[in-house]
Amino acid sequence: MFEIFLWYFIFQLINLVTLPICFGVFKNLHDRGYSINKAFSFLIASFIVYFLTRIIGLNFSLNTILISLFFLLFLYILNLKNLFNQVEIKKQDFLKHIIISEIIFLSLFLLALFFKSFRPDLDHGEGPMDFAYIQSMIRSEKLPPEYPWMSGINLENVYYYFGHFSYAIIIKLSGIETSKGYILSLATAFALVGISSFSIGFNLTKNYKVAFLCMFLITFGSSLLPIFHLISSINPEIQFNITEHRVSNHGNFFSRFLYDGQLFWWSTRVIPWTITEFPWFSLLWGDLHAHFVSYSFIFVFVHLIFDILNSNSSGFGVFGSNLKEILVKILIISISLGYLFPQFIWNYPIYVIFLGICLFSIYYEGKINIKFLFYLIISFLIIVFLSLVIYFEPIKNLMELNHSRSGLVFENLKTSLFNFFVLYGLQMLMIYSYFIYKIFNNLVSKKLKMFFIILMISYFILFLNVILSYFQDPKRFDMPINVNWLSIKSVVYDFQIIIVLVPFTILSIFYIIFKIYEDNKELFLIISILFGTVVIWIFELFNIYGRYVFVFKLHQSVWIFWNIATILILFYFKDRMKKTKFMIFLSIFFIFLSSSIMYIVLTSITETGLFKPNYGRNYLTIDSMEFIKQNYPEEYNAIVWINKNIKGKHVILEYPGISYEFYPRPSTFTGLSALVEWLCHAEQVTLKNANKIAEKVNLIYNTTDINESIYLLKENNVDFIYIGKMEKDNYLYEGLEKFELDKNNFVKIYDNGVIIYKFLG
Repeated sequence: MFEIFLWYFIFQLINLVTLPICFGVFKNLHDRGYSINKAFSFLIASFIVYFLTRIIGLNFSLNTILISLFFLLFLYILNLKNLFNQVEIKKQDFLKHIIISEIIFLSLFLLALFFKSFRPDLDHGEGPMDFAYIQSMIRSEKLPPEYPWMSGINLENVYYYFGHFSYAIIIKLSGIETSKGYILSLATAFALVGISSFSIGFNLTKNYKVAFLCMFLITFGSSLLPIFHLISSINPEIQFNITEHRVSNHGNFFSRFLYDGQLFWWSTRVIPWTITEFPWFSLLWGDLHAHFVSYSFIFVFVHLIFDILNSNSSGFGVFGSNLKEILVKILIISISLGYLFPQFIWNYPIYVIFLGICLFSIYYEGKINIKFLFYLIISFLIIVFLSLVIYFEPIKNLMELNHSRSGLVFENLKTSLFNFFVLYGLQMLMIYSYFIYKIFNNLVSKKLKMFFIILMISYFILFLNVILSYFQDPKRFDMPINVNWLSIKSVVYDFQIIIVLVPFTILSIFYIIFKIYEDNKELFLIISILFGTVVIWIFELFNIYGRYVFVFKLHQSVWIFWNIATILILFYFKDRMKKTKFMIFLSIFFIFLSSSIMYIVLTSITETGLFKPNYGRNYLTIDSMEFIKQNYPEEYNAIVWINKNIKGKHVILEYPGISYEFYPRPSTFTGLSALVEWLCHAEQVTLKNANKIAEKVNLIYNTTDINESIYLLKENNVDFIYIGKMEKDNYLYEGLEKFELDKNNFVKIYDNGVIIYKFLG
């Protein structure tokens, strides 16, 4: 309990000392950025530590983090006047807003901890990888940290680790064990998604109900698969052939509804050969992946852009009222955009596109002239240039290895319209409703309206026909499809979602170009539709590293922006529809939304094992190493001893496990570097022959020739030899005994079921 309080206190302290900066930066937001400051303060604090450690060269230590906090405190004093500037909200209402925001963040944080406390264990998924990266940073004295699963490799060369770095700062500052800090980080990441999505909803609409709905859609929402799952659970004869989701004929309705079909898993994989996760899934699954962490950093950038879009000034004045404000705002936008690169490299190029779309919309006044081009090009180039320069070293290191990977290629796998509807059905309903309503009400004559009605009927007949064509051969979309671009029939029935993407793209661009919107709120709604659509065009036409990876990395942005569009459309209709019509529309909306509600209820039950702690425990815990303590006590004690007694970065010899082998390997749980571990993962990120290195490890352990072993240990800079259960089970006794016999080169430093030798050579 103390760790939870300490973590929350530190996070709130960072939030507090950045408030004056926040109020100065987000002058054009309704709440002056109060709600987004949780994520904003996290970004700013992380950047200062990055600047001091990675650019200036200070140690990544508690002292450096404290220096960063004192610097933030200095900025707090310099900007103190911003706290007392009048905000748009009245003082009493602003106090109410502060209380609501704090309750939301704390509630989501505690809710996340509650659910993770049933199953915090790193015994599934890729959580061990995320843990190993954080532990490596905690152990590192200098940045960049070492890659823990292949010695001699720099983590900066192989992975976008800045999200893990941000949480490592809080872990190091608090002194909390990483095993608990990992779960606290997961809960914080989830709470930041919630408060940030609430913030954008509130600042767009100034309406708490809409803001809560925005938070729910983005943070707790899911696909429409639960609705189809319900139908199949009622009648198992009805199957929808959605990837591997199947409901059996056995048992009663409740057993089928709760446990059949692996709803938790397949809701995020409704499009074949893709992963399309949602924050609620990511929390319960427990991987602190870069895509999950990146939500909060995306929202900071989005708020910064919406702030300048909301400005009443022109030219560079959108960034501030004087030169100082302009320079500070541009610098902070650049810091925010640039951080996306080493935090989650996939986000950077698409948010450069988002920046371009928004700057175009901000400066565009109905015509393209020299003045427009000057402001657009100069501001765009300055922000992008600074974002690259500020993070030049990590970007350069990331690109050094990544340029040798496969580049952008055309995608032959296509998404069926039915699968696309299952994934984005609610959002599609809202966007279609908005466009149809807007077009129909802008038509002046009855003849044009009648023509439009006939056109829409024809369009949706085609839409329905294309959806139903899926059931003729569902497996067709598991394989590459060669679209004949010269045949309309092939384009429509092979590249099926083109009938959605084309109207969404054309109408959005049309409304922006001809400025057919009432205010900045509606402009942002149109931009949200367009940007989400552009991202879908990208992953439907191209891929990098394969469709599985590419869609996984980009779906998140579609999820954010199409859900923002959804709540803005609902708000748009609230003021324009008659009450009866709006209530009917709202009822349809909630029928679709019920899918997410079902998903939350079902997964809350199944993923907590009917709210029973994992491994038969009779207590809740936030210790992600609890399963090791219970099941492998000797290994656990050895890991704890290493973390307490071996400081700094070292190479440890250990059995090279295969990927997804959930066993307490010291490199994973101490941050020391193994010669190689989780072979497939190590090979995937380093592009080196992991099996060849594993053969060396096996030879070092197994050979009875001590000189051969010493030679290989020296060659690979090994400092420690670990002999636990895996080593004893997989290697010859004679091979392991040689370390005990050679007192000149090996010193036994630990012996309690697990043996650890220090290599002196």
